[in-house]
Amino acid sequence: MAVTNVTAGSAQTYSRPQASGWFEAALIITMTWFVGGMFLDGWAHNQPNLVDTFFTPWHGVLYSGYVAVAAVLGGTLLRNMLRGQPLRQALPQGYGLAFVGIIIFACGAPLDLTWHQLFGFEESVEALLSPSHLLLACGAILFLTGPLRAAWARSSVRQLRGWRALAPALLGSAYLFALLEFFTIYVSPYTWPQLLTNRQTYQRYGLLADIQGITSILVPMLVLMLILTLLARSWELPAGSVTLFWGLASTLVLLERWRSAHAFWPTQAAFFGATLLLDGFIWRLRPSLHRLRVWRWFSFCTPALLTLTFLLSLRMTAGLVWSIHMWLGLSLICGSMGWLISLVAFPPASIPTMRSE
Repeated sequence: MAVTNVTAGSAQTYSRPQASGWFEAALIITMTWFVGGMFLDGWAHNQPNLVDTFFTPWHGVLYSGYVAVAAVLGGTLLRNMLRGQPLRQALPQGYGLAFVGIIIFACGAPLDLTWHQLFGFEESVEALLSPSHLLLACGAILFLTGPLRAAWARSSVRQLRGWRALAPALLGSAYLFALLEFFTIYVSPYTWPQLLTNRQTYQRYGLLADIQGITSILVPMLVLMLILTLLARSWELPAGSVTLFWGLASTLVLLERWRSAHAFWPTQAAFFGATLLLDGFIWRLRPSLHRLRVWRWFSFCTPALLTLTFLLSLRMTAGLVWSIHMWLGLSLICGSMGWLISLVAFPPASIPTMRSE
């Protein structure tokens, strides 16, 4: 994109600087720091006898990660402005909103401190629904998706394919998925697995245990397939994508919930086996917009296999209390949900669309 600055006797044309490999590598490294700090802070809040205060080592890791991301973006902005770029053109294409996210997060941090002083510290799920925390999440979503928007901008002028071209976009999107899993961790498979493995607990809660178990699987699968489908609208997903997205997010959730879910590490190993199978599917059959029938099968198989893997591994290790009606039926429902998402994203050619008058 180019902008022309017209003065009294001259016209000067500016174009956005290109995002260098070093810039995006530094951004991914600092985003890793930030996301790791977020889950570390979540882990700390799950520990007993925690003294709740804003100034903790865990907040220090989280906010220092944010400062590192801000330094990469802000330093690039300042350097390009000193070279003569106007403010609106000083960041590479796709990263303008990322800097807006930095500003939003900066406003949310003192608001979070003030919120705690006015209303006290949140307990349990309250921390994930607190308005000040949701403002921080909005800012984080904007800067975590910077590499994705940059890749979309580059895709408008040339085709991107493979890990070398798509790594920043895929990693940024994987961190987005991890953040969404963090803020919906109350419906994560590793949050309440005891409801489905302890028969006394299951009988005590009855239908509520079933609802929690079903929801904790449906919601993550829905979010996963929405993000993968969004990416598939622009690119052919490279093999390894499912392992990156599900493996990263589920491992971080398991580590955060380690105190109550540490006994379920065999399930995580089974998850990695399932993601490798699905990535083999991608490598061999290359599901994409241009191979729509294959993509529909992939959209069904991904949530169905991940769900079936989780429930069967629980059955073989901790002892799943659900009957075959529940664990097989839920796997089929998750697969059908993925298939329906593929229909919405890529409608069959036979479906008529609304025409403008």
